[in-house]
Amino acid sequence: MWPPRHKTQLEVTVNIAHKGCAVACIVCPQDKLSKTYNLYPEKELIRDLSFEDFKTVIDKVPLTTRIDFSGYTEPFLNKDCAKMIKYVHDRGHTVSVYTTLVGAKKSDIDLLIEICKHPTRPFSAFDQENPLCIHLPDEGGVMPVKITPKYKNVLKYLLSEAQKNNLGLGSHIRFMTMDKKGLLSKEILDVFPTNQIPFEFKAISRASNLNDTEVMKQAPSMTNYEGGVGYKSGNIICKSNSLTSNVLIPNGDIQLCCMDYGLEAKIGNLLEDDYETLHNGDGMKYITDRMTDDTLDGEIICRRCENAGYEFSGEFEMKTKDIQETLNYLYEKLGSEKQVFYSRFGDGDFEIMKGKRELLHKYSPELQQELKDSFEILDDNYIRGVMFNEPTYNGRELVHQPPETYNELAGFIQNNFKEHKQFKFYSHVLLTYIIIHEQEIFQDFMNNFIRPKKKLFIGSVKKSSIERLVGKVDYYVETPSKDAYYHIDEWWPKVLDFVDEVDLVLPAVGMAGRVIQKRLWKLNKKVHSIELGSMVDTVDDLKTRSWMVDKKDIINKVLI
Repeated sequence: MWPPRHKTQLEVTVNIAHKGCAVACIVCPQDKLSKTYNLYPEKELIRDLSFEDFKTVIDKVPLTTRIDFSGYTEPFLNKDCAKMIKYVHDRGHTVSVYTTLVGAKKSDIDLLIEICKHPTRPFSAFDQENPLCIHLPDEGGVMPVKITPKYKNVLKYLLSEAQKNNLGLGSHIRFMTMDKKGLLSKEILDVFPTNQIPFEFKAISRASNLNDTEVMKQAPSMTNYEGGVGYKSGNIICKSNSLTSNVLIPNGDIQLCCMDYGLEAKIGNLLEDDYETLHNGDGMKYITDRMTDDTLDGEIICRRCENAGYEFSGEFEMKTKDIQETLNYLYEKLGSEKQVFYSRFGDGDFEIMKGKRELLHKYSPELQQELKDSFEILDDNYIRGVMFNEPTYNGRELVHQPPETYNELAGFIQNNFKEHKQFKFYSHVLLTYIIIHEQEIFQDFMNNFIRPKKKLFIGSVKKSSIERLVGKVDYYVETPSKDAYYHIDEWWPKVLDFVDEVDLVLPAVGMAGRVIQKRLWKLNKKVHSIELGSMVDTVDDLKTRSWMVDKKDIINKVLI
């Protein structure tokens, strides 16, 4: 009978050599693992998990725990790996194996084939519970292991035995590579039946444990590597259930999860403790307490992890006022108040605020904090443009946050801004929409509030180009087109030189624009400031947004 689907998971790291895993995949922070482990006291510095210790550990683990042979290193670098796989499978656990086959023998392959043929609990390429996954050397060298005749013979033996036993390559056995095109190393093409694997691998920084510069330098062909993340503040959750998906290392220690290559988060030792203690003991409590309260002393790996997210309790509704309401409000405020700011927060802003990088701006704690400071300003004259649940206008669907990310964003705002219930959200696509669909309204807005004003423009668009949209620019501050915030000390003094000479400030600097507006607001500058958004790129023939590609002729109609 098939066992219950797993409730918890234990990844098994069966070997930690002095220099780490011999396979040395570029996206695996083996330097961090080995350097940390090598500092352990001699009695705790066990290189290979013994079969006897493995049985002691496993006998404490409930059958509803999936045993995953992957961990921090290649499992077959331990000579007893096959015996361990057989032991947990015979015991009744759901078992998965992720291997490069480096270190494997033909007898190890025989065992894997035997389990593939099991009548009730076979390996499957499709079932995420119990895959047998073979990681093959790639053309881009992300898996830079030396391909020896022994390795090729083992791979050839696997293929022949699978064919002999009518086991499909892709049904019972899953193959993967890290090359973005799925290309395999030319050195194995005389053994493997194809040169390309249709499997997309997304590499991550392992909670910022990887050296991003080195990864990007050594593995340009790798799929989807985005680099490390920053600091996740507020009340966070683990989106991947890693609190119950732990990692065993050779000395019996249990680390929190597969991200912990620096061995920062020990939650127990299964040679000494029982399994229940792992999830209810002091080690786990230390972590969970700091996930809910970031003011407590002590760092945790979770706050710089890709899998950290935010849970929405449903205490407030994030809903953006529609185009007409936003337009009416701007007309009212701009027509009567001397200090009015219209600030537009997009996806990238929230990515940085949540501790991630963004396409046009890398992450930094300084930028993260300045954006949060801008977003939390509470004043009726500081108009916050966002994209939450924005209604349609004249039957047209507007840009909004998709449902799958809404709760994540709502949870982030709820857990990071104490006054979130007082926030008001206005349309951040107002000007983009009316310049295309309501050009008479757009012209009226420009002629009332933009073109007649004495103004300062801040951005990378050429002065002659932006003047076709906004009229005469009295003062112009040029900024870099990318990562402008990280050069702010070079151009910000010029902003301060000019701001008291104008009535209107027009930032077009991506998320650095929100920083400009926050700083000017805190300085109590009595000006209007309106973020124009990416429409300014169109007048400069820059195709930075997909929506602009076929709209140039339309936008030309409202230019001066």
